[in-house]
Amino acid sequence: TYWWNEVTDESTWERPAGFKAPRPGQGGLELDRATEKALGEAVEEGEELYANQDASKDSFTAVEKDEYGNPMLDRFVYVDEITCIGCTNCATVARNTFYMNSDFGRARAFRQGGDTEEMIEEAVATCPVDCIWYVSWDDLVILENERADQVINPASRLVGGNFIESTQVQTYYNNKGGKSGTSGASIMQSGAMRCNNCPGRGCKNCPLFGVGENPEFVRKKKQREARRKARKERGNKITLGTLEDALFDAVGAGDETTEMTDDSWDESITETTEMTEDK
Repeated sequence: TYWWNEVTDESTWERPAGFKAPRPGQGGLELDRATEKALGEAVEEGEELYANQDASKDSFTAVEKDEYGNPMLDRFVYVDEITCIGCTNCATVARNTFYMNSDFGRARAFRQGGDTEEMIEEAVATCPVDCIWYVSWDDLVILENERADQVINPASRLVGGNFIESTQVQTYYNNKGGKSGTSGASIMQSGAMRCNNCPGRGCKNCPLFGVGENPEFVRKKKQREARRKARKERGNKITLGTLEDALFDAVGAGDETTEMTDDSWDESITETTEMTEDK
C-alpha cells in the first residue's frame, strides 16, 4: 500500500503523519454545495446528450419537455421509410439525429434536435428522394406509432415495387390483420406534392410547412422587402435632393447677402414644391 503525501504532492510508502482514514460510508472527496450542483448539472446534460443513443425507442419518447408537458422544440423530423432508398446521406450529415435501421436498410430519426438546425436542414434538402419531413408533435407521435406495424420489403424495388410518394398516400401494413390503411397524420392527408429541391426551392405553399412559413421562402421574402425598402429610400433621397436644389435656385442661395424670414422661407418652399410637381 502506498500513500499520497499532501504536503510534498507525491506518493510514498510511508504513512503521512496525521493521516485520517475516512469513516465507513464517507467518501474521501468532500464537495461544497456549488461544486456538487455543477457536477449534477453536468451529469444531466450528459444524459440528454446520449438520450436514446442505442435507438431502442421511438424518437418522440426522448423529446425534452417543459414544466407544462409541452415539447421544447417547435418542429420535428420524420423519415418516410417506404420512400427512403437507403443512401445514408442524412445519417452522415446529421449523425446525432438520423441513423440507418439495419432491419430494412432505411434511415430513421432516433433523436429530435440532436444536431443544429442548419445540419438538419442540410440533411433534409440534400435527400435525393425527399423522404424527410418536418412534422408537428402530434403528427410525429402518430407516424412513429403507426410505424410499429409497418413492414417493408426491400426486394420489392427490384421487381417494380411501390414508388408512390407518401404525400399522396401513406400506406402502412398491419402485421396482425394484413390490411393496409391510410395514415392518421394530418401532413400525410393534405395531398400536397413536393417539388424537386424541397424545401430549398422556397415555395410558399410547401407541404413541409404552414403557408408562408417555409424558411427559404421567408428568407427570400425578407430580401425582397429589404430591396424594396432600399429603392424607396433612394427615391426619397433623390426627391429631397431635387427639392433642395430647386429651392436654393429659387431663393438665390448663392447670394450671401440674401436674408430669409420665416414667412419668405415658407413661401419659397410652397413655390418650389409647385414647380417640382409641374415638372
